[in-house]
Amino acid sequence: MTDQEKTFVAYADFSGFKSRANHTIDLVFNMSETSANEASLLFQYLNQQGVIAFKIGNFTDAEIETLPEPKPEFSNQKSPSERLRNVLYVLYKQKGGDPAEFESFRVREMEKLIKSYRDQLE
Repeated sequence: MTDQEKTFVAYADFSGFKSRANHTIDLVFNMSETSANEASLLFQYLNQQGVIAFKIGNFTDAEIETLPEPKPEFSNQKSPSERLRNVLYVLYKQKGGDPAEFESFRVREMEKLIKSYRDQLE
């Protein structure tokens, strides 16, 4: 599948956002019904990092051409999340894990880590 085929474009209503303790923001968009192919693509995008541009109305071709490049969180180095993912992958392989099942392992390990920190909260 080409990058163009993996691009998801849809009309959506921006319905809210939530500020998080780690200084990130959750954005909430509501869309009308999607096709099975669109839903499948969205599931593939789950927990992936990408680029979003939002505008009331349509983008013209000229506007699309002039959208600014997003700035990476860290220049010339891996982000902490990339480093953690890579370490988990090496550990998983060393323990004889099946690469096709890595994402399930990663999600379980991340949930354990989150629970560990959550349990430390007062």
